[in-house]
Amino acid sequence: MTAPANNVVKEKVAELTKGQTTQYDKVKSIYEYFTSANGFVYDTSTGGDSSGTSIADFLKNKRGYCAQYAAAFGWLLREAKIPSRVAFGFARGGTRQGQTMTLTNFNLHAWTEVYFQGYGWLPFDATPSQAIGGSVATSYLPSSTGDSTDPADENLRNRPGANPTSSADAGAVSDPGNNPGDTGGVGGTADGTSLLQSLATVGGWSLGGLLLLALLLSPALVRGRTRRTRLQSAAATGPDFQSGPSLDKAAPGVMVLVANEQAARSQAHHAWDELVDTMVDYHVPTDDAETPRATVTRLVTKERLRDRAEQGVRLLSTVEEHARYARNPLTGGQLRSAVDDVRTAFAARASRKTRILAVILPPSVLRRWRAATSQRSSAASLRLGQGWDKIMRAISVRRFVARRADR
Repeated sequence: MTAPANNVVKEKVAELTKGQTTQYDKVKSIYEYFTSANGFVYDTSTGGDSSGTSIADFLKNKRGYCAQYAAAFGWLLREAKIPSRVAFGFARGGTRQGQTMTLTNFNLHAWTEVYFQGYGWLPFDATPSQAIGGSVATSYLPSSTGDSTDPADENLRNRPGANPTSSADAGAVSDPGNNPGDTGGVGGTADGTSLLQSLATVGGWSLGGLLLLALLLSPALVRGRTRRTRLQSAAATGPDFQSGPSLDKAAPGVMVLVANEQAARSQAHHAWDELVDTMVDYHVPTDDAETPRATVTRLVTKERLRDRAEQGVRLLSTVEEHARYARNPLTGGQLRSAVDDVRTAFAARASRKTRILAVILPPSVLRRWRAATSQRSSAASLRLGQGWDKIMRAISVRRFVARRADR
């Protein structure tokens, strides 16, 4: 959906995004426009109408409440051809006792969500934070004071209720893993370890050749490690993971609630992340803005998953949906087997070239590496520009002349 035509908005967006080349830079520039430094204040009164349009009046008066800030920010973003939407809910705050937090109508709030390819919908709150009790600044958006938090943080994943962890490995994710089973029709193990060991035993290999071989196989090794750890976690059992009978021992199609919610949610997220990476590896379209239910509907209708693959993807979707949105997660399903069944179905219909590349040069790993490289390059350029700006200010002729004049 595009924004309604408005000359005031059009001119302001053109001014704010001039010279900005990336979507993130454009969002940041528009976001920083709604600050107290530019005269914006929080007020339940918005001032008089003079232009005939509410958006133009708000940008002129620069005063309003959260719903107006959220709508205005979203309007400017859409004018810049950036997907955005207004969200309504509660700000973090209220009376807290132990694990219970009390929220009232005073905590009602509105903010803007922006869609980033590869990350999904991310919240941005343009309302002045000092006016909102419990308002939380987004860690992935540097402030105008020079905070350079890296927007490539893994916490950008669009997963409500998740408990993300960090990883310093550019090729890894916060919950890596691998399944050494099915290879999608390619001989050897899925992670390429046996292939590396076999080639290394051939006589005449120099150290440089082995290093080159290891470099060429590094995407396969990273993908193998990721799949193995994920599915080992998804298949974990024991008293820490469930409090009742498993799905196998319960009535068919019935899942049980668990006591350790964090462990159950982790199982579901690991299995779902492996499903998404498998889709990327076999060139099955993915959409970060989709819910698990929408994804499984698309896989069953458009990709025509049937039999065990259909049952597997429905199980993964149900468990992930509860892990994201339900108060209590589900457990007991054979998540590892479900992922294996879906991957087998994808491999069966893929071309031989796709199956080979899914093992040797998995697209999911290469895409993650490209994103990390691009984000680090942008961060390095930003730091270089800030350093150059400091140097130029330090040797400024005007400052030198001003100091001489003061003497």
